[in-house]
Amino acid sequence: MSMQDTLADMFTRIRNAQMAKKV
Repeated sequence: MSMQDTLADMFTRIRNAQMAKKV
């Protein structure tokens, strides 16, 4: 897994967590 893929996965998890909190 490349560095960009790791960062993209982290951002995706953060966004998903934020959306879950809003809902």
